[in-house]
Amino acid sequence: MTSLVAGLPAIQTPLIGRSTELDAVIEAVRGNTRLVTLTGAAGVGKTRLAIEAAHALVKDFGGAVHFVALAPITDPTDVFPSIASALNLRVGARTGLEVLIEYFLEYRSLLVLDNLEHLRPAWADLEALLESCPALVVFATSREALRLRLERVVQLAPLEVPDRVDLEQARSAS
Repeated sequence: MTSLVAGLPAIQTPLIGRSTELDAVIEAVRGNTRLVTLTGAAGVGKTRLAIEAAHALVKDFGGAVHFVALAPITDPTDVFPSIASALNLRVGARTGLEVLIEYFLEYRSLLVLDNLEHLRPAWADLEALLESCPALVVFATSREALRLRLERVVQLAPLEVPDRVDLEQARSAS
């Protein structure tokens, strides 16, 4: 497998207020956690944190990092064919899960699955993918834990709003 960063959005702005959570995600992956689920309310920064962590881990995975946005998908049976399509893999007569197992079977890879909460019926297939591919690590973003055997949950609380005095000091310092 060649070095490949597929679909991973570029980092446009610095990550603010999430260094503890970022360190926890990176430490979990480097400690052999296979599924890290970033949970929290809508708009709390799950996707942003997943992207930052994926960028931080690109070298750990030899560049084999893949990002797939699942928000547009409404039918859970489309999840794995959509992931395969995002990776430019042809499904044909096989299922999306079969194609992905073949693809991820031998190579250490990081797969970031964004917005998985509304696709609950696909969660069991995600577990099957992980069990079949021992070198695969998945970051999932979801409003709730997936409750899968290999999962480690990192819960994101809303960021605290700084006091007005803190904001005024920050403005005057710049």
